[in-house]
Amino acid sequence: MILYHGANMDFETIELVKCQPTKDFGKGFYVTPIQRQAYLRAVDKCEKEGNGIPTVIFYEFNEEKLNELFD
Repeated sequence: MILYHGANMDFETIELVKCQPTKDFGKGFYVTPIQRQAYLRAVDKCEKEGNGIPTVIFYEFNEEKLNELFD
């Protein structure tokens, strides 16, 4: 499964310490399976922060690996 993250810049490493604690579901790194939703989030972030370039980063998520955590 491909998941997308919308940001105002590209990055290689996810740094959870930079995540805001006041998001909809609390502090965390948010992704979506909907590319357009990630893009709109990136545009919104650029507008709110007044800087950056709308950037969509994609991640390949292995659902089988997730299931192994619960075995």
